[in-house]
Amino acid sequence: NLDKGVDLGKISAEDSQSARSRLRFLDSLEAAVSAADLIIEAVPEDVELKVRVFSDVARHAPAKAIFASNTSGLSITEMAGASDRPERFAGMHFFNPVHIMKLIEIVRGLETSEETIKVISEVSRRMGKETVLVNESPGFVTSRINALIGNEAFRMLESGVASAEDIDKA
Repeated sequence: NLDKGVDLGKISAEDSQSARSRLRFLDSLEAAVSAADLIIEAVPEDVELKVRVFSDVARHAPAKAIFASNTSGLSITEMAGASDRPERFAGMHFFNPVHIMKLIEIVRGLETSEETIKVISEVSRRMGKETVLVNESPGFVTSRINALIGNEAFRMLESGVASAEDIDKA
C-alpha cells in the first residue's frame, strides 16, 4: 500500500499523495464503467464468474469500451463469445506483484480487432509495462514456459541431479 511504500522509502510522500489524488471511489458498477474506455477484469480464474462479470459490466459500459481479462490461461475467445463485442475483447495478463513486475502478456482472441490490440498496447506502455503479444493458445506463452521449467525441475530431482532445496535455490 502507499503508506507502506512511503515508510520503506520506496516512494515519496508527494508521489503517494499524487497517486491518492487520482483515485475515485464509486458506489455502483454503473458509475464505475459508464464512461470507461477500457475495463480490466481481475476476478478469480473461473470462466463462468468472468463471463458473469463482463455481462454485468456490458449493461452499463459504452459501446466503444474495450474489455480485458486478467487471466493467466482461460480462453479469451470463449469469454469474448459470450459478449456483444468480441472484437473489443482481449487478454491482459498482469504478473504479481503488479506494481513491481513489468510484463503484461496481451492475448489476442480469435475475433480481437487490431484496434483493440493497439489500445491495450498503448495503455500498457503508458503504465510503464513491457508487453508480449500472443495469439490465444492454452496457457499462452509464460504459463507454458513455466510449466516446462517445473517439469524439468521434477525430472532433475527424480534423477538425483540435485536436492529439492538446491533446485529451488537455482
